Amino acid sequence: MEASVGILVDTLNSMIQKEFGLLCGVATDMQKLSRLLSATKAVLEDAEQKQFTDKAIQQWLQKLNVVACEIEDVLDDYAAKASKVKYKNSGCFSLMCDPVAGSLVFRGRIGTRMKEILAKFNSIADERIKLGLSDQKRGSYFNASRETGSMVNEPEVLGRDEEKEQIVRILTKEKDGVDQNVSVLPIVGVGGLGKTTLAQLVFNDQRITQHFELKLWVWVSEDFDVKRIIKVLICSIQRTLTEELESLSLERKLQGLLRGKRYLVVLDDVWNKNPEEWEKLKSVLECGARGSSIVTTTRMEKVATIMGTLQTHYLSSLLENLCWSLFRQRAFGPQEAEEYPNLVVIGKEIVKKCGGVPLAAKALGGFL
Repeated sequence: MEASVGILVDTLNSMIQKEFGLLCGVATDMQKLSRLLSATKAVLEDAEQKQFTDKAIQQWLQKLNVVACEIEDVLDDYAAKASKVKYKNSGCFSLMCDPVAGSLVFRGRIGTRMKEILAKFNSIADERIKLGLSDQKRGSYFNASRETGSMVNEPEVLGRDEEKEQIVRILTKEKDGVDQNVSVLPIVGVGGLGKTTLAQLVFNDQRITQHFELKLWVWVSEDFDVKRIIKVLICSIQRTLTEELESLSLERKLQGLLRGKRYLVVLDDVWNKNPEEWEKLKSVLECGARGSSIVTTTRMEKVATIMGTLQTHYLSSLLENLCWSLFRQRAFGPQEAEEYPNLVVIGKEIVKKCGGVPLAAKALGGFL
C-alpha cells in the first residue's frame, strides 16, 4: 500500500509540473491531494503494524485503497489522452498542443472527478488523525529486539509443514540447474504471517543440512548495508569477529570462503528496493558452487521482483482452526478452554478478526 501511494504522489507531482497550463483550475485541487497523499503515506507504516489488532484501522486501509484506485483511474485517463498527442516541431509534448484534449470539456471532466476524490480523501485524512496513527519512521520498529536468528523459537509451529516441504524440495533440486550458480527464492507475506519462522524451519531441516556445505543466516532489516551483511557472513563462517578491513578486502575474503562450496544464505526481513545495492551483494555471492541458494523474506513484492530468480513463494494465511489453536494456547494456558464456554465463544469471534495472521492470534491470546 505504501509503495502504491508513493507512486501516486510522484505521478501527481509530475503531472502538475508538466501540464500546469492544461490543469488550470484543477491544479490547486491536485496539489492539495498530493499533500494529503504524502501525509497519509507517512502513517502507513504505523497503520500496517496495527491493522492486525485494530478493526477500525483495517477498515480505514480498505477505504484508502478504494480511493487510491479512483485516483489511479483519473491518472490513467489523463495518460490515455496524453498518449494521443504527437510531437510538434518544437518537440512539445503537452495536452495543450491538442485543441481537443485541451478543451474546457476535458478540464471540466477532470476537475469534477478530482473534487469528488478530494472530498473523499479529506474524510480519510481526518479519520487518520482520529485513529491516532503516527508518522514515526520505520527505524522505530527496526531495533535489536527484532533481530532474528536461525533457531526456531516456537515450541510448536502449526500449518507450515506443506510449505516447508515445498521449499526444501525446490532448494535441494537447484543443483540440477544449468543457467546460474546462485538461485534466489523470495518468501513474501505481510508482517506477522510467519515468514521468518518458515525460513527457520527450512534452514534447520536435516535434508538442507545434508545438501549444503555452508548454511548462513543474516537479519537484514531496513538498512541494507552491504558491508555489514558481508561482515556477518564472514563471522558466521569463521565463528570469530572479523578484523576491520576495507570493503574490497571484505568482499575478497568472503569470496575466498565461499568459492567452490554449495551454500545456503537466508537474508531475513529485507526492505531494500534499490536494485543497485542488491547487485553489489549479489556479485560477491555468485562465487559459490552450482546449486547455491539464497532465501530472502520480505513484506514487499517489489523486493522479491528485484532479488528473485525462482518463483516467489507467497505465504498463505493460517486456517481459522489453526489460529484458534494458537490463540487458545496463549489465552487459556494449561487450563481446558471448554471449562469456559462463554469465553470460548468470544475467543473464536476474536480469532475471525485475526485474518489468518498467527502473530495477531498469539498476541491477542497472550494479552487476554
